[in-house]
Amino acid sequence: MKRTIPLTCLFFLVISCSTYQKLELKPGSNTRNIHIDFQIDQSIPSYISNELNSRLDQFITDYNSRRNRFKIDRESGSLNTLTIKVQAVQLVTKQQQTAGVIVSLIGFSIPFVMVASGSRFYFVFWYFPRSSSISEITLSEDINGMRTKTIQRLVSSPGFLKSPERQVVKHGKHFSKALAQLLQELERSTR
Repeated sequence: MKRTIPLTCLFFLVISCSTYQKLELKPGSNTRNIHIDFQIDQSIPSYISNELNSRLDQFITDYNSRRNRFKIDRESGSLNTLTIKVQAVQLVTKQQQTAGVIVSLIGFSIPFVMVASGSRFYFVFWYFPRSSSISEITLSEDINGMRTKTIQRLVSSPGFLKSPERQVVKHGKHFSKALAQLLQELERSTR
């Protein structure tokens, strides 16, 4: 029984790592410029799409100002293209905010009750809802070195006790970090 728990944890760790597919360039690709084709689903409100577009423009400026393996630009094309399609964005609703406060208050008060009753152990729980977006990532056929044509990426950011406006700004920052991770994966695949 003592060996079962660590082996189970190891199994889930291996499974979770193996399902995360990284972006890879095709071996031998001589790519100096990567074009980013950025698309946002029409159902996403304009104030969110404006923030994501602004973050992408700022990311491109910052990325190109440093010494990197690639230069990136915002163009759609058929060659050397990284396509990012933002399919959905979900902000934390008022109901989720309320549930987060109630569940967290109960979860944080339980250890005090357990200690007061003389319990030898205690536990705590909380619920901090998060904002999230899902994107479909594709590399053009000339540079795609992955086994599949597309991959899905989830970007998550803190949304608990934040107004919708602050959630969008915070999510924009996390979206920029996700972009940096995508480009790092591409750079590593060329080494």
